[in-house]
Amino acid sequence: MSINELESRITQMQEWEELAAQATAEANAIKESIKAEMQERNVEELTAGKFIIRWTSVISSRFDSTAFKKVHSELYKAFCSNRKISRRIKRPPSQRRGNEMAVGIFIMVLEFYISEAHSPGGKIPPK
Repeated sequence: MSINELESRITQMQEWEELAAQATAEANAIKESIKAEMQERNVEELTAGKFIIRWTSVISSRFDSTAFKKVHSELYKAFCSNRKISRRIKRPPSQRRGNEMAVGIFIMVLEFYISEAHSPGGKIPPK
């Protein structure tokens, strides 16, 4: 894939992500209006034609791994495993914010120095 094709694909990706964000925002607004209607009627279940909507409270039980790690650190370590979760496409420097921008600039400078050092006759410039 050429640079122009990659740039085009990335632009398309950004446009679709923006469209998805807008659709998600619209869907969330609709959900909130349905919840408001259910609260107004004071019901946890609502029938609307062929749809049955349920909005109920759910009680969940969660394991407090931080507290467990403090009390039983050796046992915690015995059951921990490291694994690669995902790979990410990083945003270009012009779209980064705060620390992302600083890290991005540092990486670009480092890549420049590395490429200069490995180029024929190239040396790392003095400080």
